[in-house]
Amino acid sequence: MSLSAIVSKQLIPGVVLPIGIVTAIVGVPLFMSLILKRGRS
Repeated sequence: MSLSAIVSKQLIPGVVLPIGIVTAIVGVPLFMSLILKRGRS
């Protein structure tokens, strides 16, 4: 969460994105890859 807070402040200068958006951008692809890997085995 701390890393996503830092990224949300530095992604677009002058604009602070909500931490939840940054976390979702990273988390959704990771979660989907875990689901797809588990489904194959």
